[in-house]
Amino acid sequence: MSPCPAVWCGAVVESGYCDKHKRAETAPERDYDARRGNSSSRGYTSYWARWRRWYLRQPEHGMCAIHELDPTLTCNDIATEVHHIVKVRDDRARMFDARNVTGPM
Repeated sequence: MSPCPAVWCGAVVESGYCDKHKRAETAPERDYDARRGNSSSRGYTSYWARWRRWYLRQPEHGMCAIHELDPTLTCNDIATEVHHIVKVRDDRARMFDARNVTGPM
């Protein structure tokens, strides 16, 4: 038995995802993932990893802020992720702009 790997789920399952988060992967989704490329090809470099760690270490960004996206959700965990508001592919210049990330999550 292990926890469902979906973010913020925590349901205990034998393997894989819980029924709520299980979904059949369709051909269009596989095609999108193949075209999308890996994180490195999308510009997420070692500098991004260092910037992300710096951002999450700031006192005002240390705790999960999922409630900013969905007020019905609560989280008291340490933040581990940040998300861009304006996607990097749309404006690469804003990749390291702290005003262009939401979260932390």
